Amino acid sequence: MVRALPILLVLGLLTPVLAFSKIVGVQPSPIPVNGIFIRPTGILFTPFASAASINPASLPSPDSPTALQLAYSPSRGNEAQNIYTGIATASKTFGFGFGYFGSLGDLKTINGGFAGLGFKSDLHYYGFSYRDDDLSSNNLSHFDLAYQYTDPRENLSYGAVVRSVNSQPFVDFGIGYIADRFFNIEFNVSTPKISQLGNGNFTLIGSSNFGVSPQITVHAQLNYLTQSSKIEPVIAANYWLSDNADALLQFSAPNVWSLGFSLFF
Repeated sequence: MVRALPILLVLGLLTPVLAFSKIVGVQPSPIPVNGIFIRPTGILFTPFASAASINPASLPSPDSPTALQLAYSPSRGNEAQNIYTGIATASKTFGFGFGYFGSLGDLKTINGGFAGLGFKSDLHYYGFSYRDDDLSSNNLSHFDLAYQYTDPRENLSYGAVVRSVNSQPFVDFGIGYIADRFFNIEFNVSTPKISQLGNGNFTLIGSSNFGVSPQITVHAQLNYLTQSSKIEPVIAANYWLSDNADALLQFSAPNVWSLGFSLFF
């Protein structure tokens, strides 16, 4: 009986519970971890609780959710531990979100914050966000502008985010496909800063959200940095504890594990 317990546990996790079935578009993975708030990530089908900074144009939602997310990434060796929280709320035509991210180390603690809003007009989505990577310093804050277009006839989305428009801007743009709202996939290109266009890394990003069962959704992502030929995988699994609560386990390259918890109400 003892030997059978792990098998029964796995089967229990994979057992469909229709009441907990969720749309992958509102799942909260991936989360920013390891001291880097905006990691290279897809911009079209973003985690809702942190969309205010990743792509504020994606905040308006037909599902009109409100979400709160907490996440933690433990320290690795001499690296700092990191915490993150984000909250967002939306209607069909307008959305708003804000949050905090912190890097807590033995030698230095860094506190950052972000806020953003987005609105929809017909099939066009627009967004604006503010981000400060270190609230205690005199470093320049960052402002981002975002645009997204969704064609419901073809289930295609197109979008771009111009980051740090007030400083050294760089651009993320992508194209994505939604299938029955329970599967999506997107391909993105992230440019280097404008001053590094000649010798910086372009990042090619492929990511997908899909349902394994009505209770479990998975985020799989692969980043490729062109100049350094570096590959960075990210994989996260969301387990819906109830209709309104979600637990997240995430792995990010090089070897960062993160835990998250979200509430939807």
